[in-house]
Amino acid sequence: MLGFVSYLTYGLIIQLINSLGAVDKPIAVSFLESLLDRERQVNINEIIFASVISIFIGLVIALFINKKWLHRFANYIGITHKFAEPGVWGFVFESSDPTEWVLIRDHVKKLSYYGWVSAFSDKVDDCELFLRDVQIYDDTTGKHIHTTPAFYIARNRNEISIEFPALSFTEHLKEPDNDKEQKSN
Repeated sequence: MLGFVSYLTYGLIIQLINSLGAVDKPIAVSFLESLLDRERQVNINEIIFASVISIFIGLVIALFINKKWLHRFANYIGITHKFAEPGVWGFVFESSDPTEWVLIRDHVKKLSYYGWVSAFSDKVDDCELFLRDVQIYDDTTGKHIHTTPAFYIARNRNEISIEFPALSFTEHLKEPDNDKEQKSN
């Protein structure tokens, strides 16, 4: 497919050059003819130019895939409401929301880690985070224990929870019923 798109792009570029009159003698594209006719020689220059074009097309395709532009466009026009990541883990840390600063509660060690996410695991099954400027607290008492410039944490999903204090509340926030009762008293 990449080869076909490369030759198509090459053909369009040659067509544009010919229509602009940039050359004295129009350039002919013989790729399709040499595919259909065994007697016809393959033009090595066409192969070289199409190969160079394929590098740029490959970079553009990689950009579209890595930036998830096609999926975001599909979300924008309402074709889908699913996110492009294989799991919520990647969706959260790849989002444009300010999810950089996190508070991680380690339920096994009874500690909390507050810092910003410098790196995170790509795999859905791994819960690995590399935090920077980390403050470590006793999760039970809230007492500050230690500060470190960097901290790597890897835990099972059910052993940690992550809070995102930098995010703002949405318009969907509802006041809990018990707070309403306390205010009326």
